[in-house]
Amino acid sequence: MALLVCAVVALISFMVGRMSVGTKAPDQKTVNQNTNTNNTNTNNNTDKRPTPRDVPRRRIDFGKLSTPWKGTKDAVITIVEFSDFQCPFCSRVNPAIKEVLSTYKGKVRVEFRHNPLSFHRAAFPAAIAAMAAHKQGKFWEFHDKLFSNRKQWTEDDFVSYAKDLGLDVNRFRRDLKDPAIRAYVQNDQAIAAGVGARGTPNLFVNGVKVVGARPFSYFKTVIDAQLSKIAEKTKAGLTGLKVSAALTRENNAALHRYTFLRQRPSRMVPNRRTPRDTSKVVWRVPVDESKDYIKGPKHAPITIVEFSDFQCPFCSRVNPSIKEVMQKYPGKVRVIFRNFPLPFHKNAALAAEAALAAGAQGKFWEYHDMLFKNQRKLQKDDLISYAKEVGVKDIAKFKDALDKRTYQKKVQEDMLMGQRVGVRGTPNLFVNGRQISGARPFSAFKTIIDEELKKVEKLVSAGTPMSKVYNTLIARGRLAPKPRPYAPSNTVYKVELSETTPCKGSSNALITVVEFSDFECPFCRRALGTLKQIEKDFAGKVRICYVQNPLPFHRHAKSAAIVSLWAKEKGKFWEFHDKLFENNRGLGLEKYKEIAKSLGLDPAELEKAMKDPKYAKIIEADQELAANVGARGTPNFFINGIKIIGARPYAHFKPTLDAQLKKAEELVKKGTSKNKIYAALIKDGKTLPGPHLDDKKHEIPTEGSPHKGDDDAKVVLVEFSDFQCPFCSRVTSVVEELSKAYPKKLKVVFKHMPLSFHKHAKLAAIAAMAAHKQGKFWQFHDVVFRKRNKLEKDDLISYAKDIGLDVEKFKKDLDSEEIRKQVEADMALARKIGVRGTPTFYINGRQFKSPLGYAARNFKKVIDKL
Repeated sequence: MALLVCAVVALISFMVGRMSVGTKAPDQKTVNQNTNTNNTNTNNNTDKRPTPRDVPRRRIDFGKLSTPWKGTKDAVITIVEFSDFQCPFCSRVNPAIKEVLSTYKGKVRVEFRHNPLSFHRAAFPAAIAAMAAHKQGKFWEFHDKLFSNRKQWTEDDFVSYAKDLGLDVNRFRRDLKDPAIRAYVQNDQAIAAGVGARGTPNLFVNGVKVVGARPFSYFKTVIDAQLSKIAEKTKAGLTGLKVSAALTRENNAALHRYTFLRQRPSRMVPNRRTPRDTSKVVWRVPVDESKDYIKGPKHAPITIVEFSDFQCPFCSRVNPSIKEVMQKYPGKVRVIFRNFPLPFHKNAALAAEAALAAGAQGKFWEYHDMLFKNQRKLQKDDLISYAKEVGVKDIAKFKDALDKRTYQKKVQEDMLMGQRVGVRGTPNLFVNGRQISGARPFSAFKTIIDEELKKVEKLVSAGTPMSKVYNTLIARGRLAPKPRPYAPSNTVYKVELSETTPCKGSSNALITVVEFSDFECPFCRRALGTLKQIEKDFAGKVRICYVQNPLPFHRHAKSAAIVSLWAKEKGKFWEFHDKLFENNRGLGLEKYKEIAKSLGLDPAELEKAMKDPKYAKIIEADQELAANVGARGTPNFFINGIKIIGARPYAHFKPTLDAQLKKAEELVKKGTSKNKIYAALIKDGKTLPGPHLDDKKHEIPTEGSPHKGDDDAKVVLVEFSDFQCPFCSRVTSVVEELSKAYPKKLKVVFKHMPLSFHKHAKLAAIAAMAAHKQGKFWQFHDVVFRKRNKLEKDDLISYAKDIGLDVEKFKKDLDSEEIRKQVEADMALARKIGVRGTPTFYINGRQFKSPLGYAARNFKKVIDKL
């Protein structure tokens, strides 16, 4: 839908509570990227059927068209790149590819495949133009021209590039209309869908998938791994491109068919749909002349409502188009600005509030322009500096508005309205209610404006006053229903606080908000504005309490929790808390010392405190409380015991706050003292059951299975596990801790349960048992879990060699029928006793169950009773 739109997909996290949680392990043959990054454009239309006009009714002969490539023809490494000329991330990967070709000269061949995404409207024509240049031997030159001039191209642009490159322009123009070229690009899109290249850039190194604009070092790792496998293929008599073909076939059979066998997809199913024409759709976008910031006449025949984000680069690019509209249609256009800060632009929300604070002093548009000129500098100090530059008179009032988040509610209202009129990213503009998505040129506005002026002329001629023209035009416009109000469960949890819990606000407050948080969690940081709004609106009636729940995958979260507790002892918890969140992308010892110094605390004392075990014990107790009340991620909030999950907007909190205030006031009327209100409200609250053993006992044979610990141990812990399971790898340290804690009392037994969707898990299980035959199961177990993303047969053999196994014997045992049956016997046993996933534990034949998770302390609670 949207061209050059910052957030192409997006129910905004402003509207949807977000939490830091774990992620699923990547597929083994995918060299994957962090799913929280934005270095890949994704196309949500890849699985949708194309419209009939997109699909050729018969196969079209491509003639002399061939796949563009560069590098060495007979290379041992083939990189197939699926790309889109309008994709900003595709242009970023080009330097890495250039370095690959230079570093691995003579060994690499790069093939270019087209995958123009549906929301890049000029990408498909650009692909056709590039192939037209390819017919004249200038593909890569044209490729470079497009990427160095990435924009919303017209045919004239393509022709201009063709002239610059010395192409036969008349022939080039004819080829732009050539159905064979169109079919060729569609064929590439079908191949992209067939090999799972669902966005751009997607690259395959001998079939190994690399997603996104990765640096050279990333490609080097993948290429070196492929080069290490060449010797084996050479022994089999393969050379050059045949080596690459063989490795590609092993890594990605579908890509091998399309790249080396040059097969065509069975159906021409392009990765592109012709977008539905929505240019005539009118949305009911309300305007309030008394409150909105308007540029242009108060009542004009054309109203443009812009939903924008001060940190969005595409929003700044649409400003020249708006300026040209105002110049070409003097006196006929008014522009209304609405804030729509996107969640991944960390400074956008505060910048939006700052613009409204400047507007309150008559400087909205001046401040608006200043922000767009300085999009990369939108820290709080920058915002204050810009206010001074544009002539905001009362700077103290401006600062106060930022500190108190005075305009946060107005920004949220803008965003809610944006959602109701179909805004999913920025910029989105509405011309008399008709939507224009993205940084479009003046011509896109002109077409709609000219049509709308004719409508307005008819209305005015019929007697409609200009002041009522806009509302008349949008009166029957589309408006999505209001989102359902967030309704948390009415369950009250028993969230008991300790003396070590930092709180702010009166102990007589009728509302207690307890936050379980993590200083490195981005969603916890987003919740700060909501908490400030709560403090402001319920001043004197609310206290905020902070419970530590540092998540294990946030590297600095625990150390940040420790220093905050130290700061609490110095009376500076909340000041330190604010500083940690302000800098939560750069936490570490040096940052902690810097913060301490800025708050008048001793950095040397801080460093010493980080080693004090008492803080770790406080954190452990906090995390146990989190587990007891089901606060398994961050942030989690409890309002007088009522749980609200995630970084939700203030509107989601207010109904619960109002209800709890009313309930507390009723208790006060009945005689409960204010300082006992919280205890009274949560006294019968829910807590989750602690760790325990299932009632049913199973006979679990252990003979022949890998084990460690005393053979005569009183407690036998059986683990059903999968070497590709990320959660299994996380509990290895827990099992090791238990073994050390109970050297005589505990025997640990390992059983295999490779899951069907982990394609290398069963082979890894067999390999581990082959290592077991040589007395090195646990050493192999540790290596495989450390390297669970590399479990090809060659990898397993390499690990066997590393730990000193007899490699020939190991290889032979990989094909052992006896070992295979042993692994399958474990799997059959698991199914029989009801194992549904991994890891699953049994203690003395009874399943270990722990709603609080698999922390060592939870196992110990059960083991200590046996």
